[in-house]
Amino acid sequence: MAFGSTMHLHVMCSVFLCGHRSYEGLRRHAESSTCQLRFRVYWTPGGGFCSLSLFVPVQASLNQTGVVVLEAGDTGMSRAFNLLDSKASQGELGWISSPSHGWEEISGVDEHYTPIRTFQVCNVMEYSQNNWLRTNWIPRNSAQKIYVELKFTLRDCNSIPMVLTCKETFNLHYLETDEDQGKKFREHQFSKIDTIAADESFTQTDLGDRILKLNTEVREVGPMTKRGFYLAFQDVGACVALVSVRVYFKKCPFTVRNLAMFPDTVPTDSQSLVEVRGSCVNNSKEEDPPKMYCSTEGEWLVPIGKCLCNIGYEEQGVACQGIFAGRFSSLWFGRIHGEPMALKVTAPYHSSIQTAFCGMWNRTAVRAACVSQK
Repeated sequence: MAFGSTMHLHVMCSVFLCGHRSYEGLRRHAESSTCQLRFRVYWTPGGGFCSLSLFVPVQASLNQTGVVVLEAGDTGMSRAFNLLDSKASQGELGWISSPSHGWEEISGVDEHYTPIRTFQVCNVMEYSQNNWLRTNWIPRNSAQKIYVELKFTLRDCNSIPMVLTCKETFNLHYLETDEDQGKKFREHQFSKIDTIAADESFTQTDLGDRILKLNTEVREVGPMTKRGFYLAFQDVGACVALVSVRVYFKKCPFTVRNLAMFPDTVPTDSQSLVEVRGSCVNNSKEEDPPKMYCSTEGEWLVPIGKCLCNIGYEEQGVACQGIFAGRFSSLWFGRIHGEPMALKVTAPYHSSIQTAFCGMWNRTAVRAACVSQK
């Protein structure tokens, strides 16, 4: 779950310089759920000057265990953000089955033979089936439209002898609510999304040959208006196994183009582009108003306008850096690894640079904590 309110990034850098430890506290203000981090070190051989600045985009999110996770990068590419992924669960999912002798939760393996929790039902030897399976409550977060990806297997009715009822489809439903309703489950409150059919069904021969005919279907639902929702699966007489259920939404992620920052943006509907106004990075100003458009697929399109660095600053990547007088060497850190509550920095370095930092270069680390501010 990404932080939705304004957030501050508190960073403490510890650097050993020629036998002296200097601490510099850096605070970087960021909007929404994005902190920006890029680590650059300036070193003047004669003066022993060290300047630390942070500019690399970092996405901050709160995982299901409540740990802040920072992910470095500025791809600007489309992203799908999971609201639910049944394959990620290590224990019982605890979804509600009605009646209790209908859908059954079991342990199984996916197409990569990874252990997962699945649901199956196969009451084809009985008449008039109406078996429901309901997920737990799924918070909507900022999603306007959601995508439901189902992976499942389904038995060919003609391959089952002496059946009393047999279907080769099942129904997908949803219910929007503003709060978790617990175990309260009323089937008539749900709205049907679609009837789900298999492209491939399996037979007894496939079982004997251990052939997995896995179907994948994706459905769109929206616009969503309430704080959360449930999904439900209705069996009316099929022999089906739900291998995985994934619910996600798309958004255009934070990016920097032409020295302008564009925030995380969620598409509003399936028809139009969302115009987003960019804001200039520090130490720059608009030449032409920066704009981009967020597509329904979560892709940034048609960059317009740009920002220019102020006098006394020069463009360096996605930032405007001050132009320092005198001779100096500079080194960009090569990679930034995102870890919960910490960013460890590693890079190739020249021996003279390492010596200048008294052999402590490779121990330099940035520790950061993103704190949500109400």
